[in-house]
Amino acid sequence: MAQTELWTRSALVIEDDDVVARLLQFILQGEGYTVTRLADGAAARALIATELPPDVVTLDGMLPDATGIELLELMRAAPEWKHVPVLVLSAEPQAHVDATLGRADILAYMEKPFRAEEVRACISRLLNGTSLHRVHRRATVSLPRHGRR
Repeated sequence: MAQTELWTRSALVIEDDDVVARLLQFILQGEGYTVTRLADGAAARALIATELPPDVVTLDGMLPDATGIELLELMRAAPEWKHVPVLVLSAEPQAHVDATLGRADILAYMEKPFRAEEVRACISRLLNGTSLHRVHRRATVSLPRHGRR
């Protein structure tokens, strides 16, 4: 008898660039995720306030009406969203984003442009709870000291 999955993996892509959003959706769907896409901070704020969190989030560092850091802080303030793995994608150099790492609790960061295999590897590491890693010199993954299961 074939087994059926009792749940599906879900991902949230918050990205205002439609081409990048479609690419992320394609990558995540290829990994078996059901993907929800949002293109602005207002929609993201509403979803965070009213919905259960996904298994993983990709978050644009700069949206027209919000920064990724603002949205990440909102996620971390919501008990249900507090420990959701988040990959921040930004055209900003990592040195600029590093200044906010401690304050915003970023678990992973990747500069744009990126490669599909970099995103896959980074998300896999986030979900598997591994410690600090670098993927192709541009993606950094770190986890809270208490770990994640």
